[in-house]
Amino acid sequence: APEFEVLARMLKGRVLAGKMDCQAHQQTCRSAGITAYPTLKFYLSQGTRKHEHGGEHINSRDADTIADIIRHRIEQQLPRLHSTMKDEL
Repeated sequence: APEFEVLARMLKGRVLAGKMDCQAHQQTCRSAGITAYPTLKFYLSQGTRKHEHGGEHINSRDADTIADIIRHRIEQQLPRLHSTMKDEL
């Protein structure tokens, strides 16, 4: 979807974005809880730890709105991630 490509450009360098063909990868999409298309999921990386399997469904198709949601989620996690990094050092 063109709006998702705009979003990927807006967040380039800040987040990793990817897309998947659920026709070709049905099992992966099913295990991620994807039942409708398009679906946008946000997974917060935690360094070398695996991310939350289910991800967070973002219910918007507007690039600006989605970018705001993602930025907010990242900002919410910064103190926790910073604390985790200090503990690991």
